[in-house]
Amino acid sequence: MSDPSPPGRRLLRAVSITLGVSLLAAGIAALAYDLTRAPTPAESKRATERELHDRWRRLDAGVLFPAEVNYGADGSDARVARRVGIAEPATCRDALDPKAADLLAPFGCETVLRATYVDASGTEVVTVGVAPLRDLDAARQLVLELSAAGGSGLRAVSFPGTVAASFTDARRQASAVSVAGRHLLFQTGGWLDDRPALDGTAVITRFDHGAAVRDGINDLLVWSADDVCKAEGFKC
Repeated sequence: MSDPSPPGRRLLRAVSITLGVSLLAAGIAALAYDLTRAPTPAESKRATERELHDRWRRLDAGVLFPAEVNYGADGSDARVARRVGIAEPATCRDALDPKAADLLAPFGCETVLRATYVDASGTEVVTVGVAPLRDLDAARQLVLELSAAGGSGLRAVSFPGTVAASFTDARRQASAVSVAGRHLLFQTGGWLDDRPALDGTAVITRFDHGAAVRDGINDLLVWSADDVCKAEGFKC
């Protein structure tokens, strides 16, 4: 059947179809290039930052907080900290003292992950916490502010029916805080018995099993993605 349209309209229609096909082809080519090209340095940096920031979400709790941590200076198995329990994720307001929670709130603190460990002697206990923040600069700034305020502000986590059942906020004696990428790593420790409190100088040398736990968490949160994906329990 012949096209009854005037010759000029038929020509315009043909040109429009040709142009449309050309634009579609160009769009497909651009999409194919965008999907196959290597990322720019800026894109790679942003992707790495996002991966590091969200890594804690993909780590199994038992990987982030291992059941046992060796803290002996000579690598001896005689000094092994044992995990008592892992708490449910808590808000910053619930996991931290009010002053610390107020400091962290403007920097994107929403969740704190915590676990409690007892030392080899069964008399020293620490709760260790991880708080993801908005960015690295915020984490660095907060370490200074928390230290100036007198400690980490992490609240103790006790587990009924365990050796750490009596570990409450009132038993806290020593605390520490450090940076792991965009995360703050907290520690607060105390005695499981009724021994007298130590002075500020003596207490520094205690609760070192908590530092070993934080060191392990630090490695998991700042390792390259290839290394972390090899860790048992990590979902890549």
